[in-house]
Amino acid sequence: MSEQDLTSLGKRRAVCPYPDCATGTMMDLGDQRMIAPESREYEWSDFDAKEGYLNVHPHGAWTQQECWVCQLCGRSILEVIECRRTG
Repeated sequence: MSEQDLTSLGKRRAVCPYPDCATGTMMDLGDQRMIAPESREYEWSDFDAKEGYLNVHPHGAWTQQECWVCQLCGRSILEVIECRRTG
């Protein structure tokens, strides 16, 4: 998977949570980082080229944050995600 292919992972369709926007729109990924058990920012080299997933942490579970930006109103949405590696 090339860097161009991975950039498509930086967009998603979602409903903006702000009441005065609350529209189904596209969101851009502004930032993504691991926050536990260690703080870490992702690099393109962290993506597994064959599988297309983030292979960044040796442990079975971690917490990451993602900052999404609404393309309609321009405001940020911060998500905290609990991740668990499965077989």
